Amino acid sequence: MELNCSSSGGYPEAGVRWVNKSDNSTFPEELVQTESSIDKLGLYIVTSVLRFHVADGTIACHIVNNRTKDVTESEKVLPESPGSTNYRIVSGAANQTMLSYILCFLFVSLSFFLD
Repeated sequence: MELNCSSSGGYPEAGVRWVNKSDNSTFPEELVQTESSIDKLGLYIVTSVLRFHVADGTIACHIVNNRTKDVTESEKVLPESPGSTNYRIVSGAANQTMLSYILCFLFVSLSFFLD
C-alpha cells in the first residue's frame, strides 16, 4: 500500500512523521521517502510517501513546523477490504503561523517603501 502526504506554501521547511494511530508508533524510515523543493516565492513544498503492507487501522501523517514544533495531522482510516492501494493525504496549514508573520512583515515593509 502507498500513502502520499504533502504540504505546500510553508516556511521554514516542514518535517514529516508517519504514525500508526493504533499504538502511536512511528513507521521506520526505510518505509518512507520524503522530498522537498522550493517554489517561486521561496516557500517549501514537502512530499512524503509511505509504502507498507496492507493493514486495517488509522494512519496519520504529521507535518511538523521545525521551528515552532507545531503539528498538523491528517489521517486516513484504512478499510477492511481496500479497493484502492493509493491514498493521498494533503496538508497545507502546518506552517501557516510562520507564513502569516512573513506576509505581514512583507506587507508592512512594502507599505513603508510606497509612502
